[in-house]
Amino acid sequence: MKNSEILRAAKALLTPETWIQGAFAQNADGDDLDDGFEEGAVCWCARGAVEKVTGTHHEVEYELEGAPERLFGCPVAAANDANETTLADVHRLFDVAIAAAEAREP
Repeated sequence: MKNSEILRAAKALLTPETWIQGAFAQNADGDDLDDGFEEGAVCWCARGAVEKVTGTHHEVEYELEGAPERLFGCPVAAANDANETTLADVHRLFDVAIAAAEAREP
C-alpha cells in the first residue's frame, strides 16, 4: 500500500463518531488505549487512525507530521488535540499530507 493510500484510508476512518482528541485510540467503553492498532479500538486521533490502518507504527506517520506544521504551526498531536480543532481541520491536514505523499510517489 502506498503512503497516500494509507493516509486516505486513515482519513476515511475519522468521522464525527470515531474521531477523538486527547488519546491515540479508545475502546467502546471510552477507555484510552496506547496505540491505534490495539484490539478493541473504535475511535482514533489522526495518528491513531494511521496506526489502525497500518497495524503498527509506520513511516507514513512522518508524512502526517509535516502537514500540521504547515497549516497550524504545531505537531500533529497538538493540532488534533487543540480545543479549537474540528474534524474538518483534521481532514484538511490529511489532504495536505496526501498531496505531499503523492508528489513523492512514482
